[in-house]
Amino acid sequence: MKLIKRSRVRRRTQYYHRFSFATDPLRGFSFDARSDGRPVLHSREAAALYRRCVSGSVDGREVVDQGVSSYELEIHEPAVGRCDDCGGPVRLDRWTNICPRCGAGYDERGDALQERVI
Repeated sequence: MKLIKRSRVRRRTQYYHRFSFATDPLRGFSFDARSDGRPVLHSREAAALYRRCVSGSVDGREVVDQGVSSYELEIHEPAVGRCDDCGGPVRLDRWTNICPRCGAGYDERGDALQERVI
């Protein structure tokens, strides 16, 4: 098997804007945000809820703006190899990887698996 793409780990910072209930700071709402703090709202419902949070009240309960925070993500992108039998791409993300086109098997390094006789 010839490797088409080597595996790698990408790091990305994810931001979110958090609001908590004044009477219960461990409960509340969070919204995806850009690095500058602007919200990323994925639906009309999320936008409406965000506006209520910014106003300071959700369903009659006071909410407190906790600001924008971040966390780091590590995303593993598996190696991809070209199948020796049919030339199709095979993701090498498991101990045993099967070509989706022809069913040939490979280990996590891209070495062909031996046929098993049962």
